[in-house]
Amino acid sequence: MSFLRTGRSLEYLSLGCFVDDANAHALISMENGNATFLDVPYRTRDKAVMKCALEAAKNDYKVFALQNGGECFSGSAALSRYAMYGDAHCPDGGKGGPLINEVYLLGAKCGKMLRNGLIHVSKSTVRGSSYKGSWNVPVLNGSYSWCPTDGDSRPYFEIDLAREVYLSKLFVQGKLGAANSMEKICVNYTSDSETPDGDLPCTVS
Repeated sequence: MSFLRTGRSLEYLSLGCFVDDANAHALISMENGNATFLDVPYRTRDKAVMKCALEAAKNDYKVFALQNGGECFSGSAALSRYAMYGDAHCPDGGKGGPLINEVYLLGAKCGKMLRNGLIHVSKSTVRGSSYKGSWNVPVLNGSYSWCPTDGDSRPYFEIDLAREVYLSKLFVQGKLGAANSMEKICVNYTSDSETPDGDLPCTVS
């Protein structure tokens, strides 16, 4: 199971574990003289995941990984390369294993997960109770906004993230270039995919 974690204002989501090749690593080792946050040998490094995240973020990389108990890997092409040798079982601890990368996505906010294809996008996973117009996926600062029909007495919009995540913020935006805006919002959530729509009490309003 994957979780969204936070550290020093960074957010990162575990994408799981993947096989590496000692002769041609999928990602680039960040353990070099240019590293800012990677102190002491990686096997004894405290908060190794967070420090690798900071090192990747410093270079504006989207994906990073830990291998062999803490060795930090990343790179500008990491997003397209991390799974090239296939997936693997994750060892405990979140720091990979011998030639096994535990891979993390930086800035794993819902909009980025949608745009990077980490949420399966279909009418069953991203859906509204009704649509005034066609179905699409609304993201922050995007061109599409969701509106229910005028006769919808219990309007809701739902996204199935398909995994447990830690949500630190919620942004709500009216339609760009229009006077429409949200007057009231009620948020609820569940990890039970069998819960019927509308049966959960509001936890934030």
